[in-house]
Amino acid sequence: MKPSRTSGARERVRQVLSRTDTDSFVADDWKKVLDGCCGGCPPELGVLLEDLQLASPRSTLDAKSFLDAIFPGSAGSAGACALRIIQITDVYILDNFPHLKTLIRAKEADFKAQHGGGARCISMLTGDFLAPYLLSSIDRGAGMIRMLNETPIQYLTWGNHEADLSHEDVMCRVEEYQGVWINSNMRSHESFDKCQCQTEMEIIDLKSSTQSRRVGLVGVLSNEPNLYKPGAFGSATIEDPWETLAYYKKLLEKDHGCDLVLPLCHLYESQDEITCKNFDFPVILSGHDHHIVDRVVDGTRILKPGSDAHHAIQLDLIWDSADSRPRIEVELLRVADFEADAVLADTVKEVYSNLDHLRNTHIVKVPPSYQPLSSINSRGSCTSAARFLCSEIRCALNLDCVEEAPHCDCVLINGGNFRGERDYKHVTHLSLEDLMSEIDQSVEIVVANLPGWVLKNGLRETWGVVGGAWMQHDDQVEVNSHGEITAIGGSVLKLQHIYRVGSTRRFGIQLIPSVANYWKEKPELKPNPESGIPVHSLLLHFWAEKVWIRIWAYLDQDNDGRIDSEEIKALDRSGRGELNHGDIMCAVKSVAQMETFEGEYTLTDLVMKVAGQRGDGTLTLKEMNRRRRMRRRQLRMARTRECNFPCELLPDADVQDQQQNL
Repeated sequence: MKPSRTSGARERVRQVLSRTDTDSFVADDWKKVLDGCCGGCPPELGVLLEDLQLASPRSTLDAKSFLDAIFPGSAGSAGACALRIIQITDVYILDNFPHLKTLIRAKEADFKAQHGGGARCISMLTGDFLAPYLLSSIDRGAGMIRMLNETPIQYLTWGNHEADLSHEDVMCRVEEYQGVWINSNMRSHESFDKCQCQTEMEIIDLKSSTQSRRVGLVGVLSNEPNLYKPGAFGSATIEDPWETLAYYKKLLEKDHGCDLVLPLCHLYESQDEITCKNFDFPVILSGHDHHIVDRVVDGTRILKPGSDAHHAIQLDLIWDSADSRPRIEVELLRVADFEADAVLADTVKEVYSNLDHLRNTHIVKVPPSYQPLSSINSRGSCTSAARFLCSEIRCALNLDCVEEAPHCDCVLINGGNFRGERDYKHVTHLSLEDLMSEIDQSVEIVVANLPGWVLKNGLRETWGVVGGAWMQHDDQVEVNSHGEITAIGGSVLKLQHIYRVGSTRRFGIQLIPSVANYWKEKPELKPNPESGIPVHSLLLHFWAEKVWIRIWAYLDQDNDGRIDSEEIKALDRSGRGELNHGDIMCAVKSVAQMETFEGEYTLTDLVMKVAGQRGDGTLTLKEMNRRRRMRRRQLRMARTRECNFPCELLPDADVQDQQQNL
């Protein structure tokens, strides 16, 4: 028998509760109260009670919330139309979804308790979730879609980084998604006609005992050409976001009777400001920027929760009566404050197990001067992780500059390229997984010739606004309190001197206004894009050489600059006078003191290559010694040209090489 949901029944239950200590109540205790006062608790209320119990995971459900949920009409809340939206954006990790699942359930139950069963709660992610991050480079976004379905996230919009996956992979992921994918300004994408989840707009209907309301949702992403490679999104056309918003605003308000149109945007904050000035939207939910935004521009409130679902925006739209304007309430929620859903947490572990071979393979030791290592807020501050990686890229470029090739003076890379958002705390080594999470494998490094007067204020020009253009620099760049570069490579900055600056092929230092203007006037001085070196290859070869030098120093026990047949026995487990992959992997562990993972040969392959191995799977004494003699000569020549690389790479600088037939 269902309880009589009237004001009289509410009062009977209220009187019982007023005489009862409910501090330790769980869902079953509340059900017993209904059994005694109203003759039973139907199954749907039992589920509601369990969800309500999650609304305050660190406390218990109070009597008022219980009464408002079971008897919503009697508390005077049934006349309101209410919509709650939980928004996240730009998510490149899975870690927070178990907490988010609990948050959504709790906040939905709480909202319905306040405003009655007719209130609605929806969840959404406003672009950038399929790429670019390490897991998606392996599973092509499948793990992320699984998270979105199981949380669930009910609404998606496109972000520019969805174009980083192949078109075929994107089509597969769209097919797998079980929610609604709002696509208002890229309707020429193949998925729009072929996939059931795609829609050009969405209308949310709200009803109460006294009124009904309609909320229209429109999803747009940036159409800036420099964000995309040729043929992005299967060569689909991205229409102008503001023309799209104007079209759908009119359509939803005039033809569909929407009381409020809510733009879901994947645009930079400066672009959202244009939306505020050109339209009269009361609020915008946006992404693209990775920082938190909550500000009002020309009467419109711009909301962004920041990246990776560390925080979520809770937006409440409430019409209290039939003749009222919507009441807008906003709260920024810390997702980790909610207990993780155990089942989804296990799923996260299962999906991430695909990365175990990378997580457990060390590739470089982090010097104490960079510790504690952190890449958090690389779009708004200079971080130790970015400084370390920029410095290593500079050294790697100089190591790569053999014979007469010019060297690199410094490295400047925009913070948008450092994506890890990690606090490494007491970490002393970086793993393959760390590298791939911090810098995407598609990034290429070029070297540009720039005069000192262009560089002097370049960093400061990018430090005024939080965003992807925030310039990071290596440890040889000295900056004063005004943000001006005062020295490079230990020497005072010379305004007329031409410096060789390493940066990324796309974006990079051209995001510095002074550099962009300089190249606009002298386009012939821009680095040739074909000269780009893949950053992962560049760094891994450099780090492999550092590891090999440690192994070489261990083997060369008499420090004569060569390994002999007796010395090689320290690592040669087969006794054949040569080293194989297994020998090198053991040396990486025992000599270099770095973790390895069985079957993961990325580092050991490179160590054997830089040591002189020529492709037959083993490293002979002749190959090792020949390669080391050649390398010593190259590094000595580089030193005469003041190339800046670690002295540890030339521990045997004083060895006098002779022709040796080993």
